[in-house]
Amino acid sequence: MTIKPALEYDNKIHTPKGPLLLGVMKASGVVPKTGAAFFVRVVDGYAAQISAVDATRLRFIIAAHLDGRTMALGGLRPRWAVYDADRFADMAGDVAVWRLPLAIYPLEIKQA
Repeated sequence: MTIKPALEYDNKIHTPKGPLLLGVMKASGVVPKTGAAFFVRVVDGYAAQISAVDATRLRFIIAAHLDGRTMALGGLRPRWAVYDADRFADMAGDVAVWRLPLAIYPLEIKQA
């Protein structure tokens, strides 16, 4: 899936592409309950918590491509959890770091 959000590091429109976070979970055999939370851990150890409700409503993707190119290892890459905040009136302009975990490697699921 390709989305077109304004990204926090330069406030410009980009085109990240990748599978839906929920699709990745389901392909892994996880069927999240309403109270579930996904912990998206990044290479520096920070773990962003994304609720199953937000993952569904906001349609988070796990981006592996950006602007038509594979995201190489290094810097803010290789994977991002991102959504198109500008498509949601209550989230428009939101560039909070917890909503855009960058350089992710494992995903953890906790059921409430």
